[in-house]
Amino acid sequence: MLKLITKKVFNPCKLRLRKGVFLVEASAGTGKTFSISILYLRLLIGQCDKKNLYKNFLEVEKILILTFSESDIKEFRYRLKKEIRCFRIACIRGYSSNKLFSELLKQIINIDLVILRLLQAENNMNNSSIFTIYSFFWNILKANPIESNILLKQKLLLDERYLHKKAVVNFWRRYFYPLNTNLIKIIQKYWKDPNMLFIDLKPYLIGKLPIICYFSNITESFEERYKLIISFINKFKKQWFKASVNICDIFKYYCFNKMKYTEKNFLFWLKKIDTWTRTKTIDYEIPKELKYFRSMILKKNVYIEKINFYKIPFYFLFKNLSRLYHKIFSFRELILVLALKEVRNEIKKEKDIRRQLGYNDLILKLDCLLNSKYKKKLVDFIQFHYPVVIIDGFQDIDLEQYNILYKIYCKNIFYGCILFFFSDFKQSMYFIYTSNIFTYMRIRKEICFRYTLDINYRSSLNLICAINQLFCSFPVPFVFKDISFFPLKSCVYKNNFRFFINKQMQPAVHFFFKSGCAITSDEYLKVMSYHFSKKIYDLFISCIKEESYLTDYFGNRLLKLSDIVILVRNSNEAKIIYDSLQRFMVPVIFFSNFNNSVFETMEAKDILWILQAILTPEDHTIFYRALFTDILGYSTVFIRNIRDNKNNKEKLIEKFIFYRSIWKKRGVSFMLHTMLIHHGMIKNLLSLVDGRQRFINVMHIMELLQNVSRNFDNQQALIRWLTAQIANPDSGLKNQKVRLYQYDNNAVKIMTIYKSRGLEFPLVFLPFIANFRLRKYFFFHDRKTYERKLDFRCVNEKNFCFSDEERLAEDIRLLYVAITRSIYYCCIGISPIFHSSLYNNYNDVSNVHLSAIGFLIQKGKYGDFDFLHKSLMLLEKESNKNITFSYVRLISNKRFFGLRKDFLFSVGKKFTFLGENKNINVLNKISELNYNKWFITNYSNLICNDRLHVKNNLQKLNLHFCIKNDDKEKSKKLLNSFTFPKGRLSGIFLHDVFECLDFTCSLNKEWLCKKMIRYNIDMIWLPILIKWIKDIIYYPLDGKSLSLSSISSDVKKSELEFYLSVKNIVKSSDFDDICKRYDILSNRRPKIDFFHIHGMLNGSIDLVFFWNNRYYLLDYKSIWLGNEYVDYNTKNMEEAMINHKFDLQYQIYSIALHRFLKIKLLNYDYIHNFGGIYYLFLRGMNRKFMGCGVYYCCPNINLIDKLDNLFC
Repeated sequence: MLKLITKKVFNPCKLRLRKGVFLVEASAGTGKTFSISILYLRLLIGQCDKKNLYKNFLEVEKILILTFSESDIKEFRYRLKKEIRCFRIACIRGYSSNKLFSELLKQIINIDLVILRLLQAENNMNNSSIFTIYSFFWNILKANPIESNILLKQKLLLDERYLHKKAVVNFWRRYFYPLNTNLIKIIQKYWKDPNMLFIDLKPYLIGKLPIICYFSNITESFEERYKLIISFINKFKKQWFKASVNICDIFKYYCFNKMKYTEKNFLFWLKKIDTWTRTKTIDYEIPKELKYFRSMILKKNVYIEKINFYKIPFYFLFKNLSRLYHKIFSFRELILVLALKEVRNEIKKEKDIRRQLGYNDLILKLDCLLNSKYKKKLVDFIQFHYPVVIIDGFQDIDLEQYNILYKIYCKNIFYGCILFFFSDFKQSMYFIYTSNIFTYMRIRKEICFRYTLDINYRSSLNLICAINQLFCSFPVPFVFKDISFFPLKSCVYKNNFRFFINKQMQPAVHFFFKSGCAITSDEYLKVMSYHFSKKIYDLFISCIKEESYLTDYFGNRLLKLSDIVILVRNSNEAKIIYDSLQRFMVPVIFFSNFNNSVFETMEAKDILWILQAILTPEDHTIFYRALFTDILGYSTVFIRNIRDNKNNKEKLIEKFIFYRSIWKKRGVSFMLHTMLIHHGMIKNLLSLVDGRQRFINVMHIMELLQNVSRNFDNQQALIRWLTAQIANPDSGLKNQKVRLYQYDNNAVKIMTIYKSRGLEFPLVFLPFIANFRLRKYFFFHDRKTYERKLDFRCVNEKNFCFSDEERLAEDIRLLYVAITRSIYYCCIGISPIFHSSLYNNYNDVSNVHLSAIGFLIQKGKYGDFDFLHKSLMLLEKESNKNITFSYVRLISNKRFFGLRKDFLFSVGKKFTFLGENKNINVLNKISELNYNKWFITNYSNLICNDRLHVKNNLQKLNLHFCIKNDDKEKSKKLLNSFTFPKGRLSGIFLHDVFECLDFTCSLNKEWLCKKMIRYNIDMIWLPILIKWIKDIIYYPLDGKSLSLSSISSDVKKSELEFYLSVKNIVKSSDFDDICKRYDILSNRRPKIDFFHIHGMLNGSIDLVFFWNNRYYLLDYKSIWLGNEYVDYNTKNMEEAMINHKFDLQYQIYSIALHRFLKIKLLNYDYIHNFGGIYYLFLRGMNRKFMGCGVYYCCPNINLIDKLDNLFC
C-alpha cells in the first residue's frame, strides 16, 4: 500500500469524494455519527468525484454501512432518516441554522431535484443497506449459493455457547470419569465442575487457536504425567532434606532482603517445608512457603551488587524448585491443551451434523470463496451493488475480516469504490479475543488518507481540559507508542456548561482519595462503595432541597437523580454499589442487568414453588413454601392462622385445586393471571423494592411458560422444564434476557462501561476504576508477527510482562471510554492498592500503578502512598483546579454493614425539606422508613440476622459429613436414638409427636404409624421409637418424682403461642449487655448483633405445665451431640446451648410467660410462681443414665425485670 500521504482535520462537507480508502479517527464526542450522516447526504445528492463511474445520484441500497452490533443498525437507520428529513426541510426553506447543512446548501445546483431525491431516500430507508459485518458476509454467501456451496440449507448460528458448553461437558465425562481418586482430587482443585473449565476455555474456542508456549507432547496420558510429577516431587524432597541443615547458613552470611527474609520468617518457612518433605506424596499439594525460595523470587530479594546470585550454594536446589513449579503447572497445561483441541473438534463436528455455520466458519468460507476461481465474478458483483462502504467502529475489526474487505475493495478497485473507516482506537475494548489493537495498528499504517475529528461536542470546556491534562501528562498514555493522544478542542456552545451545588461551581474531575497505607482490593471496593453512596445520597438531598443545578444552552436547570450514572466493570461491582445505595435509600436502577436470564431471578423460583403447590397442595412442605413467596405476599400472622385453623387451610387448598383445574383447561398463563387478580399479587409486587421490575419479570416468565407449554403433554413436564431452566439458565437466549423497567425518570443508573459506549450522561461516577484483575493465563501477541500466544504455565516473567502490558493498555482504553461519557462532572475513586498475587519486593506497598488511572497519575512509575499523594497534588496544580481530590477514610465493618439511626441523624441535622412543611427533617423522614418501622419478629429471625451466628454456622455447615467410614458402617447396623435420622424434618416429626401425645395414657402404635407415614419415616424405626418415647416420658426430670408421665392434660399447654409487645426500640447491644450481666450462660457466648426490635416478638413454647404450685417451660431438642449417652452431659449441653443461642430463646420465653402470669394470677410473684425451664435433648434421654439429656435453668429475677423494662 501507499505511504502516509496526509493526516488532517476531517471536514465531511469539503472532502473530495474520490476512489480510495479513508480512515477517520474520531475521539469520543466529536460528532462521528453526524459526520457519517453528512457524507451519506452528499452521496445521496450526487456530490461525488466526476472520475467515478457512478456520476448520478446514489440510492440508499447502494451505500453500504457496516457496524458491529444490532443496536447500532437501528440507531443508524433512525439518525440517517432524521437527518435526511431535516436537510430536506432546509432545502425547501433555503436556509439552515446548522453550519454543515448551510455549506451543503451552497453546493447544490438543482434544488428541486435534490428535494425529490431526498424524499425518495427518506421513504426508502427501510431498504437501506445497513448491516453488521457478519450479516453482510452471510448475505454475500446467500446471494451466491452455488459458488459458496451452501445449497444444503445451512443456517447461521447466532450463539454458539450451547454447543461450546455441551462439548466441554462431553470432554469432562470422557476424560475425567475413568480417572482414579487421586487424579480427580487434583483436577477438582483446578475446576470444581465443567462450567468452571468452560470459563477458562471460552476465550480460546473462537477464532484461530493461539500458539501454546512451551508445549510439545500431547500424546502423554494424564496418568503418565501424574506419575512423572510425583516422582519429581519425591526427588526434590530428598534433595531438600539433605540440604535443609545448611540452608540456614546461606541466609545468615549472604545479603538478602532482611525486612522480608527475617530469621523468624525463615525458621517458620523451613519448619513447614521440612514437615512436608517427611510426608508421603499423594498429590501436588506443596507448602505455600516454598515460593519464597524460587529462583525468580530470590533474585528480587538479593543485593546483586554485593554478591553474585548464581554462586550461592544450593542454587541448583532453588533452580530445581522453579522446575518443580513448571512440572506441576504442566499437568494443568496438558489438560487445557487437550481440552482445547478436543472441544474445538467436537464443536466443528456438531455444527457439520446440524448444518450450521458459526461466525468464524462464515469468515473462513467467504475467504475460501475469494481465493477460488469465482473471485472476479464475486468481487464485480459486490463492487457493483455496493460502490461505497462506510464502516463504523473500525477499531473492532479483526485481521480475517479486514483481509476479506481488502480482497473485495482494496486489491482491485474496478468501479471507483470509496471506503470510509471511522474508528476511535482509544475506545477499543477487546473482550472478544478475535480482535486486537495490534491488528488495528498494522492496518492503520497501510491506509493512505488519514483524518481526525478534533472538536468535542459532548463535554463541557472544564471537563475537556481535565481529560486533556490527565492523558497528556504522560508521553505514552495508552502504553503503545503507535497509539497517541491528541488534545481535543471544546465546542463554543458548551464553554458555559457548569455544575453547581449550593451556588458553588464543582470541579470537572473529582478524585476520592483513600488516605493512609495501601489496602486490599476488597477493602477498596468497600471504602469506595460507602463514600460514593454517601456522595450520591448528599446529591439526592440537594435535589430535594433544589440546591443543585446544571447550566446549559437555556440557562440553569435543576439536577435530577436520573442525571447520575455509575459505571462499573462487571455485575459483582454493580451489586456492591447497588446494595450500598439501597442502604442509603437512594432510588437506583440496575440497568441492563448485565444480560442475566430471567430464570436467575427470585421471581422464577417463586413461580416454580407456586406451580408445585398448585399441583400438590396436599404436601404441606410445598404448600407452605409457596405461601411464603413474595409474589403471594402473605404475612407470617396470616400463614400461622392458616396453619392453626383447619377450615381456612382447607379453603385455601380448595382454591389451589381450583387453579389446577383452570391450568388444565385454559393454560398456565391464564391460571397465573387469575391468581394475580384474586390474590392481589400485583399490589404485593409493586409494594416491594424494585416492585415494577419484579412484576415485569413475573409477566415475562408467564409468557415463556405459556409458549413452551405447547410442547408438553402434562403439567409435571412443564415444571420439570422450569426447574431445569432455573438450575442452568442461559442468558445467551434473547427471549430469556431480563426485560428492564427503564421508565423511572428519577433514579440513579448503574451500568457497565461496555454498555455505556456511545452514550453520554451529565454526571458520571467511577467508584472502582482503580481496581484491576490480572489475567489467569498469560495471553499476549507476538510483537513482531502479531500472532496470538497462550502460556498456561504462567511462570515465564517475560510472558507475564507482555500479557500484563496488553491488560493495562485495555484497562486504560476502558478508563477513556468511562471518563468521556460525562458532560459536566466525573467522580473517580482511587487508593493505594496492593495485590497479594503479585511477587513484588517487600517495599512495594502499592500496585496502583498497574491500574489504568494509577498508571496515568503516577506516569507508569511504582510508588507508595506519598508518591501517589504528590502525583495527585501535581495533577491538581497543573490542571488549573479542573481536577481536584478529597480524602476519604477506611470504614469499619459495622458501619459498612448497615446505616445506623444515629449516623443518619449525625450527618443530616441541617437538611430540611423545602416543600409544604419546612420543619420536617429530611433524614428523620428517611430513617423512619427503615428504622422506626413497627414489625413482628421472633427468636429465629433474630438468630438469622446475627452475623456472628451465621458465620459460625457456615463453618459447621458440613460437619455431619465428616464421619469416618467405620462410624458410617456401624450406624447402618445399629438402630437407636443416636442413629435416628438427623435434620429439620426429623425434628419436626418428634415435636409433632410430643405435641399431640397424652403423657398419662399408653402409646397408640397405629397413631404413631400414621405419624411416621406422614413424615416419611421408615417403619423399621417403629420399635425403636416406642421404646425411646417411653424412656423420655418416664424419665425423672428433677431426679425425683417429676416426669412427663406425671403431667396430666389439664395442667399443661402444648405449643403455647404468644405475642410479646416491644414498645421501645431495642438495640442488640443493650439487650446483650443485660443478658451477659445477669445470665452465666449468656456471659460465655459470643456477642450477638441483630437488627433493632420494635413491635412484637412472636413465638411458640413447646410445653408449659404446672407442678407443685409453680409454672415451668419445656422445650424439645433433637440435636445430635454424640453416639453415647455420656455425650449428653451437662457440659456438652451447655456448649450446645451457647452455640445455638438457646439462652436468647429461653429469656424471651420467660418474659412472655412472666407477663402472662402477671395478668392472670393474683399476687403473682416470680420467685414463688415461676419454676424454671427444662431443655430436653431427646437423643440422650434414658432412665439408666440419670443426669444426661436434661438441662435445667431458672433465669435471675433481675434479668427478667431489666429485660421487661427494656421492652416496655
